[in-house]
Amino acid sequence: MCANEQLLIAIHKTAEMGMLSTEKIMEVSRDEALKRALSDSREEYKRIWMSADTLLKASDGDDKGVSGMAKAMTDMNIELTAASGGSTEKLLEKLSKGNERGLEELERALSEFGGGAYEETVNLAGALRSLLIRERADLDSALEEGAGPLAPEPRGEDSPRDRV
Repeated sequence: MCANEQLLIAIHKTAEMGMLSTEKIMEVSRDEALKRALSDSREEYKRIWMSADTLLKASDGDDKGVSGMAKAMTDMNIELTAASGGSTEKLLEKLSKGNERGLEELERALSEFGGGAYEETVNLAGALRSLLIRERADLDSALEEGAGPLAPEPRGEDSPRDRV
């Protein structure tokens, strides 16, 4: 597998995980201010993920993305935090840890594969890196200010978990 494809896979997976984690936190949170704050990040992750997906498919690359197990574990972890009376602050801490891991993985991939990747791919990695750094600063700021409680999620017809 060439360096360009390796870097695209790292971008694809990191952006997908950021997008999915942000969506899940928005789903379980009852904090409307948090949802609004995360909405832009989610859209930027989605844009980067779709760009990486398109480039991977164009080069017949491996576009499998994040494994089903990793997605399920992330969802379960976020839902358990919310269900156990977790606060918005606890959810932000989870997002911050995921952000840190994503940035570490991207930095490793850039270091290892960036020199042999196409300019378009390196630029896409740079956009994701900038998003991760900006989001990290926003999360740190929100955690310093303190966050309010997470209202319990309704059960029944209105609950996203109960929809099929």
